[in-house]
Amino acid sequence: KSKKTALSIDKTLNLKPSGKTSFADFAAQKSPSSDREKVVLCVYYLLNKLGKKPIGINQVYTCYKSINWRVPADLAGTLCWVSSQKGWLDTSDSLDIKMTPQGDNLIEHDLPPKKIAKKV
Repeated sequence: KSKKTALSIDKTLNLKPSGKTSFADFAAQKSPSSDREKVVLCVYYLLNKLGKKPIGINQVYTCYKSINWRVPADLAGTLCWVSSQKGWLDTSDSLDIKMTPQGDNLIEHDLPPKKIAKKV
């Protein structure tokens, strides 16, 4: 059995920076619908909006907790799945998670999902 990583809040993270979009507002604008999209959104926000490096699992966990998202049972597994199956993140170093061009495109172009007009 794999040992679960003990997650902790990063008390140094400011997710409501003055003069910048807060994480809560950014998440509301992008409205991710799955944990897979949410973890990518967290990493994107931390890297591109806050300029925070390196990003580890505790920073992603802190984002989740800050806006009361339900944390996946296996957050590390979700991050790895997104990396291996979707290619949205690079998790080769779990203490320095990086965005990929595919992940940037997801956040910048695909979220929020486009409303498909229903034909009457």
